Amino acid sequence: MSFIHVITNLNESLLFLLISLSEGIVYRVMEYLEAKDDNIKNHKNLSTTNLNLLKNYRFWKLIFNATGRAGNLYSHSYVVKVRRIILDFVEIIVRQEI
Repeated sequence: MSFIHVITNLNESLLFLLISLSEGIVYRVMEYLEAKDDNIKNHKNLSTTNLNLLKNYRFWKLIFNATGRAGNLYSHSYVVKVRRIILDFVEIIVRQEI
């Protein structure tokens, strides 16, 4: 095996490791947020919940626009709940019920 093949394999392994670590970190962040976010957990006050989501739209835009191996992230229960709340909010806007 040539030196170039060794370096290429090492770079691919390192990249895979970094991607896996990043995915793990984001997944843990979602678990932390789910445990701490009473608005999403209880879903009692829709106005407050939507306002908080709008205030943090940059974060959620980043999460919902994730590419690559994002299936694990998209299937996280917290992300699914937030997506459902956002879609419900969109339906309210479309029906002009605000």
